[in-house]
Amino acid sequence: MGHHLQPGDQLPGRIRFTLAHELGHYLVHRHLQASFNCSEVDTTQWDSDERKIEFEANTFASYLLMPADDYRRQIQGATIDLDVLGACADRYGVSMTSAILKWLELTPQRAVLVMSQNGIVQWACGSESGKWLSMHLNKRLANVQRRPLPAMSATRLDTDTNVDRLGTPIDARIWFPQETDGMVAREMRIASDFYRQTMTLLVLPPEVKPWERDKTDDDDDGLENTFDRFVRNGQPPVR
Repeated sequence: MGHHLQPGDQLPGRIRFTLAHELGHYLVHRHLQASFNCSEVDTTQWDSDERKIEFEANTFASYLLMPADDYRRQIQGATIDLDVLGACADRYGVSMTSAILKWLELTPQRAVLVMSQNGIVQWACGSESGKWLSMHLNKRLANVQRRPLPAMSATRLDTDTNVDRLGTPIDARIWFPQETDGMVAREMRIASDFYRQTMTLLVLPPEVKPWERDKTDDDDDGLENTFDRFVRNGQPPVR
């Protein structure tokens, strides 16, 4: 069974994931075909329309390189940011993308990883509770074009600073107009000059269901919402 290296495979994290991915093909799929030519797109776009066998090889690689129980121990009690996830990437010898995608698989939090290029969303992958959010970002526009990054997002506004590892609090409706008033997301980002892409990680509070929104409107108990709390603590979110 042969593997053909593609541009970008020379990065250490990519090499490890590619080798684990190909081992998955050998162990699981060698009865289906003799050779696999896996591109960077195949092995990073876990939430795309790739073939079933590519998804299975990716899953095999992620569990081989990043055992779920050990990963959970690394992040237990931590406030998730790109420093924490970067430490996981270093521990397992994988790329930041792979480490984030693994966290999304494990976390109960609403979170979405967005990969963009030249201000255009290339793909988005959500956690289990963030699937609807990623579907919104992956949905093509009426003209079948990919969705641009929101004009007021920190990723678009702070183009001179291509790294924000801890995150900027922003109004969640900037990215997701259907979210409730006062919902605050945390937006982290890091740019890759090598791939000419920007990686944005969005973490949101638990979803407020429509019936809960109605109850909140009817029974205002005077408790401050997340948005007000950020402002009170001297962290005015981007609006």
